[in-house]
Amino acid sequence: MKLPIEAENVVHNYSSNLALPEGSEVNILMGQTFDDGQPIDLIKYGLYMGLLADAAIAEGKDPSINIVLADSFIYELNQSVPKHVVEAAIDSRRDYMARMGEVYGVDFNFVLSSELNQTSEYEACLAKVIAGCEEFPDFSTALLQSVPEQYRDAPKAVEYPAAELATVTSLGTDVKVGPVYEFHYDNAAAEFFSQIGLKDYVGVQLTKGFPFGKPKMSRGNGESIEEFGILPYKIRSKSLQNYRIDPTKTPMDKVEALLRKTRDQRALDDLANILQLAAIKLGQDGQIIPERNFLLDAYEDLIHKRFQEE
Repeated sequence: MKLPIEAENVVHNYSSNLALPEGSEVNILMGQTFDDGQPIDLIKYGLYMGLLADAAIAEGKDPSINIVLADSFIYELNQSVPKHVVEAAIDSRRDYMARMGEVYGVDFNFVLSSELNQTSEYEACLAKVIAGCEEFPDFSTALLQSVPEQYRDAPKAVEYPAAELATVTSLGTDVKVGPVYEFHYDNAAAEFFSQIGLKDYVGVQLTKGFPFGKPKMSRGNGESIEEFGILPYKIRSKSLQNYRIDPTKTPMDKVEALLRKTRDQRALDDLANILQLAAIKLGQDGQIIPERNFLLDAYEDLIHKRFQEE
Protein backbone atom coordinates (compact mmCIF):
# COMPACT_ATOMS: atom_id res chain seq x y z
CA MET A 1 0.00 0.00 0.00
CA LYS A 2 1.43 3.34 -1.08
CA LEU A 3 1.50 6.03 1.61
CA PRO A 4 3.00 9.53 1.27
CA ILE A 5 6.73 9.47 1.91
CA GLU A 6 6.14 11.78 4.91
CA ALA A 7 4.42 8.88 6.68
CA GLU A 8 7.87 7.35 7.17
CA ASN A 9 8.60 10.06 9.72
CA VAL A 10 5.73 9.18 12.05
CA VAL A 11 5.94 5.39 12.04
CA HIS A 12 8.24 3.53 14.39
CA ASN A 13 10.32 1.00 12.44
CA TYR A 14 8.61 2.09 9.22
CA SER A 15 7.84 -0.52 6.59
CA SER A 16 6.68 0.52 3.15
CA ASN A 17 5.23 -2.97 2.61
CA LEU A 18 2.08 -2.55 4.69
CA ALA A 19 -0.15 -5.16 3.11
CA LEU A 20 -3.90 -4.74 2.85
CA PRO A 21 -6.25 -7.69 3.39
CA GLU A 22 -7.93 -9.41 0.49
CA GLY A 23 -11.46 -8.24 -0.12
CA SER A 24 -12.93 -4.79 -0.31
CA GLU A 25 -13.12 -3.76 3.36
CA VAL A 26 -10.25 -2.44 5.48
CA ASN A 27 -10.94 -1.96 9.18
CA ILE A 28 -8.53 0.44 10.92
CA LEU A 29 -8.60 0.85 14.70
CA MET A 30 -7.12 2.92 17.48
CA GLY A 31 -7.99 2.44 21.15
CA GLN A 32 -7.73 5.35 23.59
CA THR A 33 -7.98 5.92 27.28
CA PHE A 34 -8.44 9.58 28.14
CA ASP A 35 -8.57 12.29 30.79
CA ASP A 36 -9.79 15.90 30.77
CA GLY A 37 -7.31 17.13 28.13
CA GLN A 38 -6.89 16.73 24.37
CA PRO A 39 -3.20 16.25 23.49
CA ILE A 40 -1.86 17.43 20.15
CA ASP A 41 -0.21 14.02 19.87
CA LEU A 42 -3.54 12.51 18.88
CA ILE A 43 -3.56 14.59 15.71
CA LYS A 44 -0.56 12.56 14.53
CA TYR A 45 -2.58 9.37 14.97
CA GLY A 46 -5.73 10.77 13.39
CA LEU A 47 -3.87 12.11 10.36
CA TYR A 48 -1.91 8.91 9.86
CA MET A 49 -5.11 6.86 9.93
CA GLY A 50 -6.65 9.31 7.49
CA LEU A 51 -3.74 8.88 5.09
CA LEU A 52 -3.99 5.13 5.54
CA ALA A 53 -7.66 5.28 4.58
CA ASP A 54 -6.82 7.47 1.56
CA ALA A 55 -4.26 4.88 0.41
CA ALA A 56 -6.83 2.11 0.79
CA ILE A 57 -9.37 4.04 -1.27
CA ALA A 58 -6.72 4.55 -3.97
CA GLU A 59 -6.46 0.77 -4.20
CA GLY A 60 -10.21 0.34 -4.56
CA LYS A 61 -10.83 -0.59 -0.93
CA ASP A 62 -13.57 0.56 1.45
CA PRO A 63 -11.87 1.68 4.68
CA SER A 64 -13.38 2.41 8.07
CA ILE A 65 -11.67 3.92 11.11
CA ASN A 66 -12.88 2.85 14.55
CA ILE A 67 -11.87 4.93 17.56
CA VAL A 68 -12.45 2.84 20.68
CA LEU A 69 -12.95 5.08 23.71
CA ALA A 70 -11.85 2.72 26.46
CA ASP A 71 -14.08 3.92 29.26
CA SER A 72 -14.51 0.53 30.93
CA PHE A 73 -10.74 -0.04 30.90
CA ILE A 74 -10.36 3.03 33.10
CA TYR A 75 -13.10 2.49 35.69
CA GLU A 76 -13.38 -1.33 35.67
CA LEU A 77 -10.00 -2.86 34.81
CA ASN A 78 -7.70 -0.10 36.06
CA GLN A 79 -10.16 1.16 38.69
CA SER A 80 -8.11 4.38 38.59
CA VAL A 81 -10.90 6.94 38.08
CA PRO A 82 -14.55 6.93 39.25
CA LYS A 83 -17.09 6.04 36.58
CA HIS A 84 -18.87 9.43 36.68
CA VAL A 85 -15.57 11.24 36.03
CA VAL A 86 -14.82 9.00 33.08
CA GLU A 87 -18.28 9.53 31.61
CA ALA A 88 -17.86 13.31 31.85
CA ALA A 89 -14.65 13.13 29.81
CA ILE A 90 -16.03 10.93 27.02
CA ASP A 91 -17.91 13.70 25.23
CA SER A 92 -14.88 16.01 25.23
CA ARG A 93 -12.67 13.35 23.64
CA ARG A 94 -15.32 12.42 21.11
CA ASP A 95 -15.82 16.12 20.23
CA TYR A 96 -12.06 16.61 19.80
CA MET A 97 -11.69 13.64 17.47
CA ALA A 98 -14.84 14.63 15.56
CA ARG A 99 -13.52 18.16 15.10
CA MET A 100 -10.23 16.69 13.90
CA GLY A 101 -12.16 14.67 11.35
CA GLU A 102 -14.04 17.74 10.12
CA VAL A 103 -10.88 19.84 9.80
CA TYR A 104 -8.75 17.28 7.98
CA GLY A 105 -11.35 15.25 6.15
CA VAL A 106 -11.13 12.00 8.12
CA ASP A 107 -14.22 9.92 8.92
CA PHE A 108 -14.06 8.41 12.42
CA ASN A 109 -16.49 5.93 13.95
CA PHE A 110 -16.70 5.95 17.75
CA VAL A 111 -17.11 2.84 19.88
CA LEU A 112 -17.36 2.73 23.68
CA SER A 113 -15.61 -0.26 25.19
CA SER A 114 -18.34 -0.45 27.84
CA GLU A 115 -20.86 -1.14 25.07
CA LEU A 116 -18.61 -3.35 22.97
CA ASN A 117 -17.81 -5.67 25.86
CA GLN A 118 -21.50 -6.49 26.23
CA THR A 119 -21.62 -8.04 22.75
CA SER A 120 -21.43 -11.74 21.95
CA GLU A 121 -18.57 -11.06 19.50
CA TYR A 122 -16.44 -9.55 22.23
CA GLU A 123 -17.25 -12.31 24.72
CA ALA A 124 -16.33 -14.98 22.17
CA CYS A 125 -13.03 -13.30 21.34
CA LEU A 126 -12.14 -12.79 25.00
CA ALA A 127 -12.85 -16.45 25.71
CA LYS A 128 -10.45 -17.45 22.93
CA VAL A 129 -7.72 -15.14 24.22
CA ILE A 130 -8.07 -16.46 27.79
CA ALA A 131 -8.10 -20.06 26.55
CA GLY A 132 -5.03 -19.29 24.43
CA CYS A 133 -3.20 -18.01 27.50
CA GLU A 134 -3.98 -21.27 29.29
CA GLU A 135 -2.99 -23.45 26.34
CA PHE A 136 0.15 -21.52 25.39
CA PRO A 137 2.09 -20.25 28.43
CA ASP A 138 4.40 -18.30 26.11
CA PHE A 139 1.38 -16.34 24.87
CA SER A 140 0.45 -15.40 28.43
CA THR A 141 4.05 -14.46 29.20
CA ALA A 142 4.21 -12.27 26.09
CA LEU A 143 1.00 -10.45 27.05
CA LEU A 144 2.29 -9.82 30.56
CA GLN A 145 5.19 -7.86 29.09
CA SER A 146 2.67 -5.09 28.34
CA VAL A 147 1.78 -4.88 32.05
CA PRO A 148 3.95 -2.71 34.35
CA GLU A 149 6.48 -4.96 36.04
CA GLN A 150 5.21 -4.28 39.56
CA TYR A 151 1.76 -5.64 38.62
CA ARG A 152 2.71 -8.74 36.63
CA ASP A 153 2.42 -11.12 39.57
CA ALA A 154 -1.13 -10.01 40.39
CA PRO A 155 -3.71 -12.83 40.01
CA LYS A 156 -5.59 -11.04 37.22
CA ALA A 157 -2.64 -9.27 35.60
CA VAL A 158 -3.30 -10.76 32.17
CA GLU A 159 -6.92 -9.56 32.07
CA TYR A 160 -6.11 -6.05 30.80
CA PRO A 161 -4.03 -7.05 27.73
CA ALA A 162 -6.44 -9.93 27.07
CA ALA A 163 -9.33 -7.46 27.02
CA GLU A 164 -7.37 -5.16 24.71
CA LEU A 165 -6.84 -7.96 22.20
CA ALA A 166 -10.46 -9.06 22.45
CA THR A 167 -11.50 -5.47 21.70
CA VAL A 168 -9.26 -5.31 18.63
CA THR A 169 -10.29 -8.62 17.12
CA SER A 170 -14.02 -8.39 17.93
CA LEU A 171 -14.23 -5.36 15.62
CA GLY A 172 -12.70 -7.29 12.71
CA THR A 173 -9.60 -5.11 12.75
CA ASP A 174 -7.14 -5.35 9.86
CA VAL A 175 -4.76 -2.54 10.93
CA LYS A 176 -4.34 -1.29 14.51
CA VAL A 177 -2.53 2.00 15.07
CA GLY A 178 -1.07 2.85 18.47
CA PRO A 179 1.94 4.03 20.47
CA VAL A 180 5.25 2.20 20.74
CA TYR A 181 4.49 0.34 23.96
CA GLU A 182 1.67 -1.59 22.26
CA PHE A 183 4.22 -3.67 20.34
CA HIS A 184 4.18 -6.12 23.26
CA TYR A 185 0.70 -7.41 22.57
CA ASP A 186 0.82 -6.71 18.84
CA ASN A 187 3.77 -9.09 18.63
CA ALA A 188 2.02 -11.64 20.83
CA ALA A 189 -1.05 -11.49 18.60
CA ALA A 190 1.05 -11.87 15.46
CA GLU A 191 2.66 -15.01 16.86
CA PHE A 192 -0.32 -16.75 18.44
CA PHE A 193 -3.62 -15.54 16.90
CA SER A 194 -3.61 -18.08 14.10
CA GLN A 195 -3.06 -20.83 16.66
CA ILE A 196 -5.99 -19.81 18.85
CA GLY A 197 -8.46 -19.20 16.03
CA LEU A 198 -8.49 -15.41 15.88
CA LYS A 199 -8.10 -13.09 12.90
CA ASP A 200 -4.63 -11.66 12.38
CA TYR A 201 -4.13 -7.91 12.18
CA VAL A 202 -1.23 -5.60 11.35
CA GLY A 203 0.02 -3.59 14.31
CA VAL A 204 1.47 -0.17 13.42
CA GLN A 205 3.23 1.77 16.18
CA LEU A 206 3.79 5.47 15.63
CA THR A 207 6.84 7.41 16.77
CA LYS A 208 7.39 8.56 20.33
CA GLY A 209 6.28 11.98 21.47
CA PHE A 210 8.14 14.15 23.98
CA PRO A 211 7.12 17.01 26.31
CA PHE A 212 7.80 20.61 25.35
CA GLY A 213 9.59 23.16 27.52
CA LYS A 214 12.04 22.07 30.21
CA PRO A 215 10.15 19.79 32.59
CA LYS A 216 11.75 18.37 35.70
CA MET A 217 11.12 14.65 35.83
CA SER A 218 11.92 11.82 38.18
CA ARG A 219 14.48 9.34 36.94
CA GLY A 220 11.78 6.72 36.47
CA ASN A 221 9.56 8.99 34.40
CA GLY A 222 12.50 10.12 32.29
CA GLU A 223 13.52 6.53 31.57
CA SER A 224 9.94 5.58 30.69
CA ILE A 225 9.59 8.48 28.24
CA GLU A 226 12.94 7.63 26.66
CA GLU A 227 11.75 4.06 26.05
CA PHE A 228 8.13 4.62 25.06
CA GLY A 229 7.53 8.35 24.67
CA ILE A 230 4.83 10.30 26.46
CA LEU A 231 1.35 8.76 26.50
CA PRO A 232 -0.38 10.29 23.46
CA TYR A 233 -3.97 10.18 24.68
CA LYS A 234 -3.74 11.37 28.33
CA ILE A 235 -2.50 14.92 28.76
CA ARG A 236 -1.90 14.47 32.49
CA SER A 237 0.33 11.43 32.00
CA LYS A 238 3.27 11.65 34.43
CA SER A 239 1.88 15.02 35.62
CA LEU A 240 3.36 16.77 32.58
CA GLN A 241 0.20 18.56 31.42
CA ASN A 242 1.91 21.96 31.72
CA TYR A 243 4.48 20.86 29.14
CA ARG A 244 2.05 19.69 26.48
CA ILE A 245 -0.19 21.38 23.93
CA ASP A 246 -3.97 21.02 23.88
CA PRO A 247 -5.25 22.52 20.60
CA THR A 248 -8.67 23.11 22.16
CA LYS A 249 -7.39 25.09 25.15
CA THR A 250 -3.73 26.14 24.95
CA PRO A 251 -3.45 29.83 23.89
CA MET A 252 -0.84 30.83 21.33
CA ASP A 253 1.23 32.77 23.85
CA LYS A 254 1.69 29.63 25.92
CA VAL A 255 2.48 27.58 22.80
CA GLU A 256 5.13 30.13 21.93
CA ALA A 257 6.60 30.06 25.44
CA LEU A 258 6.73 26.26 25.42
CA LEU A 259 8.43 26.04 22.05
CA ARG A 260 10.99 28.72 22.90
CA LYS A 261 11.92 26.90 26.13
CA THR A 262 12.09 23.46 24.49
CA ARG A 263 15.57 21.98 24.48
CA ASP A 264 14.68 18.45 23.34
CA GLN A 265 14.87 18.71 19.55
CA ARG A 266 12.83 15.51 19.28
CA ALA A 267 9.75 17.35 20.56
CA LEU A 268 10.16 19.99 17.85
CA ASP A 269 10.80 17.35 15.19
CA ASP A 270 7.65 15.50 16.21
CA LEU A 271 5.60 18.69 15.99
CA ALA A 272 7.05 19.35 12.53
CA ASN A 273 6.00 15.86 11.43
CA ILE A 274 2.46 16.39 12.72
CA LEU A 275 2.21 19.72 10.91
CA GLN A 276 3.54 18.14 7.72
CA LEU A 277 0.76 15.55 7.75
CA ALA A 278 -1.78 18.30 8.48
CA ALA A 279 -0.53 20.23 5.46
CA ILE A 280 -0.88 17.14 3.27
CA LYS A 281 -4.45 16.50 4.39
CA LEU A 282 -5.32 20.17 3.81
CA GLY A 283 -3.81 20.08 0.32
CA GLN A 284 -1.00 22.51 1.11
CA ASP A 285 2.47 22.22 -0.41
CA GLY A 286 5.83 22.94 1.17
CA GLN A 287 8.12 21.44 3.75
CA ILE A 288 7.64 22.06 7.45
CA ILE A 289 10.95 23.03 9.03
CA PRO A 290 11.52 22.11 12.72
CA GLU A 291 12.60 25.65 13.64
CA ARG A 292 10.72 27.49 16.37
CA ASN A 293 9.49 30.55 14.46
CA PHE A 294 8.48 28.45 11.46
CA LEU A 295 6.70 25.94 13.71
CA LEU A 296 4.78 28.69 15.51
CA ASP A 297 3.42 30.13 12.28
CA ALA A 298 2.62 26.71 10.85
CA TYR A 299 0.95 25.55 14.07
CA GLU A 300 -1.26 28.63 14.21
CA ASP A 301 -2.31 28.18 10.58
CA LEU A 302 -2.65 24.39 10.34
CA ILE A 303 -3.98 23.54 13.79
CA HIS A 304 -4.61 26.31 16.33
CA LYS A 305 -7.08 28.51 14.47
CA ARG A 306 -8.98 25.48 13.19
CA PHE A 307 -9.65 24.15 16.69
CA GLN A 308 -10.24 27.51 18.37
CA GLU A 309 -12.95 28.61 15.94
CA GLU A 310 -16.45 28.74 17.35
